[in-house]
Amino acid sequence: MLGEALRKQQDQWKPKVYRTPLNEELEVGPEIRDKIVSWLVQLNKHYRFHPETLVLSVVTLDRFLSVVKARPKYLRCIGIACFYLAAKTLEEDEVVPSTLDFVQKSGCGCSVAEVLRMERVILDKLQWQLMQPTAVEFLHIFHAAVLSKSPHLLDHVPHVTPSRQLSMLTEKLLRCMGSHRFLSYKPSTMAVAIVSLELEQFTSDWLAATLWLQALSRTEQQDLIGCREEISGFLTSDRCPSLTYMGTPTKATKRKMEEMEEEEDTEDMYEGIKRLYNEDADGGSQIIVAAVCASDLAQDHVPTVPMTAVAI
Repeated sequence: MLGEALRKQQDQWKPKVYRTPLNEELEVGPEIRDKIVSWLVQLNKHYRFHPETLVLSVVTLDRFLSVVKARPKYLRCIGIACFYLAAKTLEEDEVVPSTLDFVQKSGCGCSVAEVLRMERVILDKLQWQLMQPTAVEFLHIFHAAVLSKSPHLLDHVPHVTPSRQLSMLTEKLLRCMGSHRFLSYKPSTMAVAIVSLELEQFTSDWLAATLWLQALSRTEQQDLIGCREEISGFLTSDRCPSLTYMGTPTKATKRKMEEMEEEEDTEDMYEGIKRLYNEDADGGSQIIVAAVCASDLAQDHVPTVPMTAVAI
């Protein structure tokens, strides 16, 4: 899985840089891009779609804007079309609303005909190739690899299970994708950086684990260090509310309503990922992970290994 994702990333991924426009009515700048992504985040929460759907819609939006010089007044229509395409690609048919219902409830201000027309334009410009490796895909792979290598990583941490941890990592990744500043980093680099920052909180051997993931992902050390520092600064800034594991005791005795809502959203995501990990009510789990031999890490290629079930 990792080898295939890395090959596709090398062939398909391109960095995207949003520059401050000279005329805000003619060019899409970084601020309006981030506002549209924030709107898509709210839509994804409303429809309770998977995180992968949101990530694919954001990736599609950035890819389209990298090949088309769109005006800001059309950005809302572009955003809703990208989101609807992602939903129809990844979600089950029964949970995807009709185009009319989708247009009306989203408040996009577009007609059904305009959204359908924009969908066709997006598909034509992207050569009908929506699927490509995303940071959330790499995140799932690296998280499973870490737990395969260190199956007892979370044993000493109360209230934290593999699926709960993955839901927290996914929430952090989604917040980073909402900012244009991370579009210059490869999806695999972002995933390794986020996992590395998480490992630093749970084990003293986080540096060795990070170097192991760096070797697996073929990430340049300078890129990883820069991405890791930037993500750490972003997630701890005043603009990004703090994230805590549900059920974990904290020093604070009072919480703001916004923080409570954030925790509810993370808990909803946790329930979905919990099903992915097949966890039972007692907290046990069985994860499908890749077994990687330590001797393979010294080689220049990512090994092809069978998938084995490792009980945790």
